[in-house]
Amino acid sequence: MNIIDVNNPDKIKEYLDKAIIKWREQKKNSEEILTGILSSEWSRMAGQFEEEILITSCYIDAFQSVRVSLFGELLP
Repeated sequence: MNIIDVNNPDKIKEYLDKAIIKWREQKKNSEEILTGILSSEWSRMAGQFEEEILITSCYIDAFQSVRVSLFGELLP
């Protein structure tokens, strides 16, 4: 369980940035796997990775939305 000091804006921003970076990495990994399996005999597994990409995109958007609401800026 992550505990952050909600009275410290720097800690909140740090937490959000780490979360966004983590989900971006997960999305990138899923995209790379999907690209590999689409050109192979494992293409029937593509749906699993398409769903993973959609889920990670939603998490990225959610954390970015919070970041914009609190700090007025996106993580580039």
